[in-house]
Amino acid sequence: MFDTRFLIRFFDKVFILKFLLLGLLISIVPIGEMLFILFTAERIGAFLILAIAAFIGLLGILVVYKQIKLILSSIKSGVAEGVYPEEEFASLAGAVLTALLFLLPGFITDVVAVLFLLPAVKRRVGMALIRNMDTRLKELYQYLKMY
Repeated sequence: MFDTRFLIRFFDKVFILKFLLLGLLISIVPIGEMLFILFTAERIGAFLILAIAAFIGLLGILVVYKQIKLILSSIKSGVAEGVYPEEEFASLAGAVLTALLFLLPGFITDVVAVLFLLPAVKRRVGMALIRNMDTRLKELYQYLKMY
């Protein structure tokens, strides 16, 4: 299930520090979201603020779903033409991260997700996400070429 190299990385001090900092960041974001929702709920009402957050999340998921469908069709056409779709893979990674941010309840993550909807930002974030996955993506490309 896990690659041996992945398990060995847990003995690396730098990896463990990055892993713990990521966990800290993941735990701080919901606290900030709750504080923001509580602060704004006092001003405009709790039900309205929750309805706005749910509406923005749903609308964002629908937009990202449409983008993912377009990116997947672009990947399929690129593979059919025999072109390695590196930019499409990056856009797909950025779109999936955007969808995850829209799924998290709150306004801060929604604002970041709206920024990720911009094509240049999404591609840049996607490139950062797939930077170390080049060989796996090329294997995926070879696999997709067979079908």
